[in-house]
Amino acid sequence: MGTALVTADLAIVAVQLDGIAVLRTRRAAGIPTVVIVDHPTIETLLAIVGLAAEGLVLMTSPAAAVADCLTVVASGKQWLDSEATRLIIDRVARPAPPILTRRERDVANLVAAGQRNRTIAERLSITEGTVKMHLHNVYGKLGIESRTQLAMELRVCGV
Repeated sequence: MGTALVTADLAIVAVQLDGIAVLRTRRAAGIPTVVIVDHPTIETLLAIVGLAAEGLVLMTSPAAAVADCLTVVASGKQWLDSEATRLIIDRVARPAPPILTRRERDVANLVAAGQRNRTIAERLSITEGTVKMHLHNVYGKLGIESRTQLAMELRVCGV
């Protein structure tokens, strides 16, 4: 990075222009930084927050919000766009889908396809008891009680 960044009072970077790398450099130099995000993904927003940007605005924010952000950050405080805040809170409030093992996913997909336990066991070269054990684990992880609910969950959420 050039010396202009090191001597700046405030940096404004856009994520699509590798703003994350600039944010890392600015953090080392102690320069307050506002990051502008054009297509906010939760991963990008969390990376920006994790790198302690002083300001975060979306490209779609009204000009008044951008001006407010710059004023707040220039005064030594932090600013987080309200839409970005909502996206982050939605992610934190909504638990991540449970992680199924590869074999649990195999069994679940075959159940969702309408296969019976015996057929699943033969196809996967396991016993029917093992199929039942995997189904029991899947039901517990997903909070469901039936094959029908499992099929619906897989269609809706793609677990």
